[in-house]
Amino acid sequence: MDMRPDTTDKTIALARSATENLPRPPPERREGREMEQETTRADVVAGTDDVVPIGGVPVLRCAADGPLLDGEQAALDLIGEALGRAEVVAVPVSRIPPAFFALATGVAGAVVQKFVNYRLRLVVVGEVTEHVAASTALRDFVREANRGGQTWFVADETELEARLR
Repeated sequence: MDMRPDTTDKTIALARSATENLPRPPPERREGREMEQETTRADVVAGTDDVVPIGGVPVLRCAADGPLLDGEQAALDLIGEALGRAEVVAVPVSRIPPAFFALATGVAGAVVQKFVNYRLRLVVVGEVTEHVAASTALRDFVREANRGGQTWFVADETELEARLR
């Protein structure tokens, strides 16, 4: 029987010992109004997006003026807000950048894949007719997405509610 610790244990121990004695910068001191005005991205998202029941399903309804859903990190930010609180994330079309609708960029694929991986449904709420008219590939993507249950493109919350019932 081999009694040597495996390399993972050695690596973890080495990393801990190497970082334990590093000098740490002093914490920044902020006072008064400057401190009150600081917000993080999570504060902004949490302050504008809310979980509401729509059609009996908990939905993270994203505000129109929030950050763009422009890639994997933005998708993960929304997923983090929704996990454990919602089953569906409804994003207004105003938060969807043009690159999302240009399928060749891969933005839509990356975003949708993140939602699939975390088993959350993604719904784009608003008119996409102009984008769909400009691209046959996008038209096919939207049509196929709307046939499934993972990603939908709906005109408004009324249509979303009808689909969730």
